[in-house]
Amino acid sequence: MKGENMSESRIKITAIAFIVLGLFALSGTVLAEVKTPDAGQAVMPPQIGEMDDGLMKEKPRVEDLGGGKYRIGNIQLDKKAGRFSLPGAMLYYEEGGPIEYMAVMKGGFKSYESVLEMDANAFEFNLACILIGLDAKGVRLPEYHFDTKPVEGDAVDIRVSWEEKGKRVEVDLLDLVKLRGEAPRDNKKQVWSYTGSTFIEGDRYFAQMNGTLIGVVHDPASIIEHRLGLGLEQWGFVFIDAERAPPIGTKLELTVQRINQ
Repeated sequence: MKGENMSESRIKITAIAFIVLGLFALSGTVLAEVKTPDAGQAVMPPQIGEMDDGLMKEKPRVEDLGGGKYRIGNIQLDKKAGRFSLPGAMLYYEEGGPIEYMAVMKGGFKSYESVLEMDANAFEFNLACILIGLDAKGVRLPEYHFDTKPVEGDAVDIRVSWEEKGKRVEVDLLDLVKLRGEAPRDNKKQVWSYTGSTFIEGDRYFAQMNGTLIGVVHDPASIIEHRLGLGLEQWGFVFIDAERAPPIGTKLELTVQRINQ
């Protein structure tokens, strides 16, 4: 990374978050067959988003709802419970298409390799992570894309829910994908690690540039990564489980829960 090391970048991420929270305290606000959708659901075409410049153009808006609960844009957060949720949708996919990310921000550059698109940008998502108690101290980021070494960071559990035939369906995030010849569902509680992403070239937030929120292939840009990584030396190893995933375009909710260790 140009101009600074990853440790300094993670310090910067935390510092910016506390500046935002400081402003909030003063002002009160701060910033297998592919399923087809039901009638009335829009099918999203396969699109590649544009790379963002990674700069914070507007501070995340934080609303205090009382009782330790906050809203950051479309993110609903319960600080005491160590949990936040946000809306999103199932992205377009083709059966067997390779997956590198579980969630990207709306219009994210890497949306063509992701399962979900969320209604939040990377700055909002990372601030929510920090507010539920996730800490970049001691994080080990991937050194490069497909780094085979495990990442280190605070553990989280991630679930996704949606309405199907009038009933609420809730599954572990990993239940939406399959591995060629394997099942990625062992020891789910220790799967995800908060890595926080990093800054490059000064003030350009890598996660915002690529739009990557949750990844599985050890991308330094992701804010949350699969601890061991999936398909690191086998491109195309991870793909969407068409039998378990909701139809393309389905509106859903993703929940991130801090795991106390």
